[in-house]
Parts: sequence; structure tokens; C-alpha cells
Amino acid sequence: MTHVHVTDEDLRRFAAKGLELAHRQHILVRLLSQCPECREMASRLVEPLPNTKAPLVFPAEAAYEGVIARLFGAVPSLLARMRAENAAREGFLALVRPLDLSCEEILDRLDDTLPARARADALLTLSFEQRARNPGKMLALAVAAQGIAGSLPGSAAGEEYAPTEIADLQARVWGEQANAYRVSEDHAAAEHALTQAALARPKGSGDPLIVARLLDVEASLRTDQRRFEEADRLLHLVQGLYQRAGEIHLAGRARISRGIGLHYDGRYPEAVAMLREAVGLLDPDRDPQLLAIARQHFLFSLTANGELAEAAELYLRSGLREAFAGEPLNRLKVRWLEARLNAGLGKVRRAEKAFAEVHGGFLAAGVDYEGALVGLEYAGVLFEQGRFDEVEARAGEALETFERLAIGAEAVKAVRALRNAFVARRATQALVREVVQFLERFDRRPHLRFRG
Repeated sequence: MTHVHVTDEDLRRFAAKGLELAHRQHILVRLLSQCPECREMASRLVEPLPNTKAPLVFPAEAAYEGVIARLFGAVPSLLARMRAENAAREGFLALVRPLDLSCEEILDRLDDTLPARARADALLTLSFEQRARNPGKMLALAVAAQGIAGSLPGSAAGEEYAPTEIADLQARVWGEQANAYRVSEDHAAAEHALTQAALARPKGSGDPLIVARLLDVEASLRTDQRRFEEADRLLHLVQGLYQRAGEIHLAGRARISRGIGLHYDGRYPEAVAMLREAVGLLDPDRDPQLLAIARQHFLFSLTANGELAEAAELYLRSGLREAFAGEPLNRLKVRWLEARLNAGLGKVRRAEKAFAEVHGGFLAAGVDYEGALVGLEYAGVLFEQGRFDEVEARAGEALETFERLAIGAEAVKAVRALRNAFVARRATQALVREVVQFLERFDRRPHLRFRG
């Protein structure tokens, strides 16, 4: 279902007396959407504001607030309610964010006197913020938000909202619950939650941002399911929806996902171009974590594409170490990037130290696949120094890991080819790079064949 634009007839009905509140609110929800066409229709309900030349942007700009305030003359309580909800949500978030509370502690502090939508929105915000830190907590918060939205129909709290508002909220919370299940690697539960979101969405306002978000979550799930062509098609739609809605930041997020897909297709120049553009579209204040992740992927693609000097210069200004201070696995990935840059720039000793740290860190964290990859790169740096006994040990460990993990015959074939080259002392850094890049791609593209 796509966004239903406001028509001239809708405007006449909205301005007329006697229209039921639910129908008036349904039109109002569309007038308040991010859709430029509907916002233009909203401006036609009132005379132009004097001395106002700035474009109208919902919800922050004073000019548009003035227009909306006049629109709400027909439904005077709605604007106050929405502002009160926003204030309540932000107040609650300001209270709990600094405390690093468990899900149970957050719910204990969630005052039932807060408006239902404010409570659900707050939990969804906190859930999303846990996506790279604590998948279990992310899921628990999303499930709690869904419980609030699910209880609204037929309840006293639900009487505060139009049916379309309730349906929008339910679609959103089911979508975020689907994303949380996806992050927790429960794909069946994620599919079920997306189905529930799809059932709720047609009953809502048709907000294109809700449509885009649900498609975005589905694209991420398809990626995790290794259905990459479907994922890219969905992301193309998502990007267009966000751009048409004026959500440049979210369009940039979709481009990041597409750029990562290009990287794992081995199309490094295209990945670099797309990720470079995507980073420039992001609002650094809106989601600092997303910006850090985007920069990290961009630098890995630059490095894979051989653009080492630029990657090293950008890394020094990236702030990635600080950005991932509380995320051990991402910190290891940043150190891995440092190791690759040092190796590529001929700083062998620095590269050796970094590879050793990352190799041990991944293995200690139980991330065996990545640990084995780093072990091969570590062996390549040791090979350059003529430390052949250590090289054979690292390469042998990596081969044992891939055989144990039963990732696939082609992965074992690639590792064995590199191990044999090490043993015969015929290995080159180009071969190490070829095998490692193949294995990175193979993890997400298991149909690949090693031709080395």
C-alpha cells in the first residue's frame, strides 16, 4: 500500500462542519505526513504566512508550526496531545538513557500515566539503540512496545487515538519487533512479525515513511537469508521512498546497505562510490552510531580497492575508536582495519601487532570465522619476515577451523591453496589478499567458486 495523497475533496470535507472526528483525523494524519504534495495541500487551507520564504519542514520549523496550528483549529486538542506525547517521550528517554538499565528496570520506570504512544515510541527508540550492543535487550524492548500497541483497540487509552493512528503504531512496532528478531537470528519469528505489520499497515494512514521502514527491515532480513537480489530491489525502493519524502538521512542509510552488498559482490570501485555518497547524506547528530558504521564500511571498501593512502588519511580523522568504545566486536573490526592499512603501507611490525591482537580477540569472543580470516592475514605478515614455522602454524590453524566449521568445500579449497603456497614458500601478498577477500565474500555468497 502506498501513501494516499490528500485531494481537493478531502480539503472540502476537512473544512466542512459535521465531519466525524475519526474521518477528520484520518485526513489530518495525511496532511501532517512527510509527503511534499500533501504538505502543499495543507498550506492551501490557510492564507500564506507573512514574511515567510523558508520551505516548510515538519515538524520543527516555526513557519510550518504556524500552518499546522491553524489546521488544528478544527481539532484543537490534537496538536496539544502530540506535543505532550513528544515531550513525555523525550523526558523519559533523558531519564533512563544515562543509567544503562536492564529491560526490566526500564519497564519499572515507565510510568503508566504517560500516553500510550509516547511509551511505545520510547521503547522502540531504546530498542533500536541496542542493535549493536545487546540483541536480547533490543528484542525485549520491542516486544514490550508491541504489547502496548496491541492493547490499544477497545481500551480507554485507545480512545485517545483515531483507528488509523493505532494501526500506524501497530505496524511500526511489529516492524521493529521483526528487526529485533532478525538481529537475534530468529528468521522465522521475524517473518511472522513482518506479516503482522503487513496486516496492520493497510488500516493506517498510508504514511510513506512507515512503508519505507517496513521494506527496509524486510531488505535486511533478505540479506541475512542470503537472498541478495531481492534485498537490493527492496533497498532501491526504500531509497526512492525516503528521497521522495525528503528523508535524505534515511535514504543514505539505504545506500549504505546497498554499498555493503556491492562490497560483498567484489565490486569494490562501485562500493566505494556508493558508500562515499551515502556517508555524505547522513546527519551526524541524528544517528552517530550509523555514521560510524558507514565510515567503517567505507574505509574497508577503500582498502579493498587499493586506495590505501586515502583510507589511512580518512581513518585518522574518523573517530572510529571513540565511536565504538562500548562495542568490543566493532572495536576489533576497527583494529583489523588498522592492521590491513599498516600491512598495505609496508608497516610490517605494526601490522603484525594489530593482527595478533585481533586474531586473539575474535577467537576469545567465539567469532571463529573472522578469527581464521585474520589468522591468514597474520600469517601473510609473518611470511614477509621469513618466520616460516609460525606461518605454517597460523595457516594450519585456519585450515582446521574452516574444516571444523563445515562452511563449504570451496572455502576449504581456498584456504588449503594458500596454506600449500605458504609451505612451498611461494605465497605472495596478492594471493593472501585474493584468498581472504574470497572468504569474506563466500561467507555471504556461498555459491562462489574459488578459481585461484
